[in-house]
Amino acid sequence: MALTLFRFQMYDSIARQTRLNIIKTARSVGSVHFGGSFSVTEILVAYYAPVIAKKLSFKDFIDRNTLVLSKGHCGLAVYALLNAIGIVPDEKLATYCKDGGAFMGHIKRDPSLGIGWSTGSLGHGLSISMGLAGALRFAGKSGRVTCILGDGEMHEGSNWEALLHLSHDDKFPLTIILDNNKFLSLGATQDIRPIEPIEAKIKDFSIQCASVDGHNVEALRQIIDKMEAVNQAFFINANTLKGKGISFTEGVTEWHAKRASEQDLQRMEAELKAGVA
Repeated sequence: MALTLFRFQMYDSIARQTRLNIIKTARSVGSVHFGGSFSVTEILVAYYAPVIAKKLSFKDFIDRNTLVLSKGHCGLAVYALLNAIGIVPDEKLATYCKDGGAFMGHIKRDPSLGIGWSTGSLGHGLSISMGLAGALRFAGKSGRVTCILGDGEMHEGSNWEALLHLSHDDKFPLTIILDNNKFLSLGATQDIRPIEPIEAKIKDFSIQCASVDGHNVEALRQIIDKMEAVNQAFFINANTLKGKGISFTEGVTEWHAKRASEQDLQRMEAELKAGVA
């Protein structure tokens, strides 16, 4: 019980600092993708949990794991978390989305950070991830690829083509995590083009699939560890809340990508530091 509480506090601390880093970065660059960056935060904490818990060094981790953030517009969340765990220095994060800076608005391929592909044109990350995972498989190399999708991306046909292939051959070292935050840029997914019941649809492809609270790091990590032991592709439907962590951004369409005022940013910081949301 004490160990579980310690891990919870450790993961919660990293998630909180990640969101604070996103807010700090927004102060210097203006508009960022708050909604999706906040919803994917705990998914990223779960992904990097072996490093956070000091079970693996970062180098050993990225030697074994490649990340494809298909929802590439939320790359700031990755950079903000890597800063929170001491991988990306403050001065480098401060160059985000600036001329000559280290990081662009959409995530870019960077082997030194374990990021496997430049993304942002939504709907292509899963097919790319299958290619990367297939390369490992056919070369007989160890390692695993993790692809994080957004629920709006499930409108794209290339994802279903990739799933169709996996229904025929799932022996890929591939983890697929859907950040199912229920919103697109212009409104609720259910109102624009529903994708539910997504778990049933994935299982209809005969692909292993499990649904989980996408803000419960322990639950996410348990599923990841259990499924990775099977050594085949699997899909996690991570139910999340867009804008998670801030009372006035949660489930609010306009916070998909908004230029926040200084008052907004100060209120966000105050809530996170006080543990309000």
